Amino acid sequence: MALPLRARLAANQHAVGIIGLMELRVSNWLIDRWATGLAGLAHWAKAIRQSVLASAVIVATLMADCWLLGLDMAFRYAVLDGTELPNWFNLSQEMGLGEIFEHVMTALGICALLMLFYRHRRRQIAMATILLALVLADNALQLHEQVGVVLGGALPTDLLLPPHQIGELLFLSAFALVALATLAPLFHKDIVPVEQAMLLIVALIGFAAIFGIAVDAVHAMLATGSLQEVVAGSLEDFGELVGISLAGAFAVAVAAADPIPATNR
Repeated sequence: MALPLRARLAANQHAVGIIGLMELRVSNWLIDRWATGLAGLAHWAKAIRQSVLASAVIVATLMADCWLLGLDMAFRYAVLDGTELPNWFNLSQEMGLGEIFEHVMTALGICALLMLFYRHRRRQIAMATILLALVLADNALQLHEQVGVVLGGALPTDLLLPPHQIGELLFLSAFALVALATLAPLFHKDIVPVEQAMLLIVALIGFAAIFGIAVDAVHAMLATGSLQEVVAGSLEDFGELVGISLAGAFAVAVAAADPIPATNR
């Protein structure tokens, strides 16, 4: 039996009211989380500025990144001109200056996070440490390529992507799972400053991943040896370098600027 017109209108208005209330609550939650994140950034920006060691680490890392970009651009333009420069100037070179610097900064970041975990015993610090360790292991040992080959051998060949690429995606999904676990403090209100710092480390690694995936896809479509390809190649490697090195540098800076709890002094 059909409801009277007035009853249907009332039901529709009630449903619209419920949806509007849900949208308002979601909006308020997002605004609250955004404000919390900005407050965390402001807290650590002030703490790092007040620490000479922490400030020096960030500034030195940025200067080193820019210097390495200059060497990489010089190498790539020299190739176009038919001039030879040392291969270790190239940011794409295995165990070149750029990759070695990434390894050093990631390792320092892991040590700093272990120190922070000893001080605070927060799960998010442990997850961020695991995330940086995965980055270091993958960069040093090319784990996602090797795991991709192993996993790809166990997959059928009639798939949309080559089996080894699917294997690589399965391995890289581990990064996403650890990153999501590190972002867990976003879902509760009693987030502490050291947890907010872990969120920025995850964001920096995500920044590097964007360049490693999105910019790399654009780079692959450009004509080899063209000026556009040279610029895109440098931009891709530089973005990865900045994201990874700053993630390690920020971990070191936080450990330097973080007040040690009285129970651990």
